Amino acid sequence: MAIGNYCQISGERKQRNQVKAEVYGIVVTAPALMEKVYGDPPATRDEVLAMVRYCAVCGAEQPEQLPDRCVSCGAPLTAEVGDRALAELGKKPALYKRALSFVIDLVFIAALIVAAVWGLERVEALFAGPGRQEITEGMTLKKLFLMLEILAAIAVFIVYHTAFVAFMGSTPGKLVFGTRVYLKNGSRKVGLSKSFIRSVLYLFTIYVVPVGLLPLVFQEPPGKWISILEEDAMFHDILTDTAVIEREK
Repeated sequence: MAIGNYCQISGERKQRNQVKAEVYGIVVTAPALMEKVYGDPPATRDEVLAMVRYCAVCGAEQPEQLPDRCVSCGAPLTAEVGDRALAELGKKPALYKRALSFVIDLVFIAALIVAAVWGLERVEALFAGPGRQEITEGMTLKKLFLMLEILAAIAVFIVYHTAFVAFMGSTPGKLVFGTRVYLKNGSRKVGLSKSFIRSVLYLFTIYVVPVGLLPLVFQEPPGKWISILEEDAMFHDILTDTAVIEREK
């Protein structure tokens, strides 16, 4: 799916109840245009491109002679241009490099979690004492701080990945292998909100989705699942229009 929520034909911003479609790499959201684009016969690629007047990312109006990139924000105006820009940056890293990057990051995250839990245990010790163990019916001080420790572990993971990707484009683990997170339109600016969403999905991918990916291991030919993961990327990258790229040396 092309990045952006502005209809490139009408310039309207996608509303919550509108459908976002991609036609020949062009974002179309306005319901009135769907029939025009998908009608009988459907519009050809050249016909769709001829209708493009706006940027899908910022909504800025474009010159009549459509450029490759938005004159306002510089975003590619078609998915093809974005794919080409991403390919020029480098290649997708091998799966083992992403796995090792994750392990390195996990060591840092584990250290931060240990520090956070230690701090919570010190706070719990301040509140512990006779008559203070029972907070409410069914909730003890121990249970409360156990919940806080679990939430702290989740928060550390999300904040770690969000901060590094948003402000540096790469976590310490990725830096070791020269990889970086980009938007699929080739932009380095992933942004704080998208980095946060990506981090939440990353957490979900690690602890939930791998269970669903296990059948890939038994596909024929052997090892096919590795290439599937390398080429199609991971769940969190697919849903946030991001890609991990290894810069060519």
